[in-house]
Amino acid sequence: MASQLNVDLSAYHFPIVFKNEKLRQWPCFKWSINDWITKCRRIKFPFRIHSIEKNQKVVQWENEAVAYLEATLDQFVEWQNLESVSENNPFYKFPKSEFWSYSSYNYMKDIFKTEQEVLQSVKWSDLKLSNDLADPDGRRTTFWIGTKYAYTPCHYDTYDYNIVAQIKGKKLWILFPEDDAKFLYPTRIPYEESSIFSSVNILNPNFIEHDQFKNSHPYIVLLEPGDLLLVPHHWWHFVYCIDDDNGCCISVNLWQPIDRQYHSITCESMISLLTSALFSHFESESVNWINDKHKHQLCTPEEAMKYIIVWAEKCAQENNGDVYEKNCVPENIELPKNAIYVSEKTLEDINQIFKWKSTLTSEMTSSQIAAKDVIDCILHPEVITLIVNKLVSTQKRKGCK
Repeated sequence: MASQLNVDLSAYHFPIVFKNEKLRQWPCFKWSINDWITKCRRIKFPFRIHSIEKNQKVVQWENEAVAYLEATLDQFVEWQNLESVSENNPFYKFPKSEFWSYSSYNYMKDIFKTEQEVLQSVKWSDLKLSNDLADPDGRRTTFWIGTKYAYTPCHYDTYDYNIVAQIKGKKLWILFPEDDAKFLYPTRIPYEESSIFSSVNILNPNFIEHDQFKNSHPYIVLLEPGDLLLVPHHWWHFVYCIDDDNGCCISVNLWQPIDRQYHSITCESMISLLTSALFSHFESESVNWINDKHKHQLCTPEEAMKYIIVWAEKCAQENNGDVYEKNCVPENIELPKNAIYVSEKTLEDINQIFKWKSTLTSEMTSSQIAAKDVIDCILHPEVITLIVNKLVSTQKRKGCK
């Protein structure tokens, strides 16, 4: 086994589950749901509401929720545990038998800025997994709470790698390796900075529209309270909440930076340039191509162009070989103590969980090419990579003169 603290977690290129007893010593892990309610009583969390029935029909994007509301943890738990709630409860219009809810991507430094006890209850450094595994001020740690049926659509993060700690309830993680992109139909609509989504509805795939999905290589793990999951850089993941006895699923995520991500940053800057230039002209009033909470992150084309130039130059200077090289996968790398690799499964294993309904027809509303189709092709990761590689090659030639 690899010795703790000397481990470079970014070197592991397959998902790993840690059975780490030190996680169970975190203060927040020991709290009951009533403890959570008491300690968070002054906080209103942002929730989105989605239809349970629609889970089987389409991917439910964050920007297409039935409703968005703010509620305390007490109101959320009350909604999940009572047959009905009063009109004073923001959830009262949404029967729990028909709707699920999620509060996601809550950066702890922001959501718990007035509750230092909660902020300090997540102690990554105490896990003793790696020297650089720490986030004392909560700047890179996010807090998630959801109901049964809540999920995050399949996607991968363009930066960093991910460490996930399960606190309450369970989460089903279905992961796919980076090379499965050709089977997962990548899309940048809806746009979210640093997230590339899959068009496939993992809960009920349409094999007419997404026939190559049958060639994908899923890795499946049910994350239980006290478990820690390492999601490697650029691994696709679909995450599905399974609640506890109180109707809650709580977890925290830490994004760990990777050195010299110049190529990824240049690609994201190129995406920013194109989305800011194209969306404003072709996005109709009846649709939203941007996840609402990320709208403020759109920069102007002029700003995006400045970023592209800066990061493309860094990319050209840093890489003296190929325009873009993946990290070398170490051979015979040892696992840290109390860690196991997540197992590769089959699509039939996913089917056994979600009981897919056979889809015999395409759900596309029109056979005609629309503006969205054109823009989606322009923003495709393969196209963006080609553009950035060409730009970096041009910069290298200039540097040789």
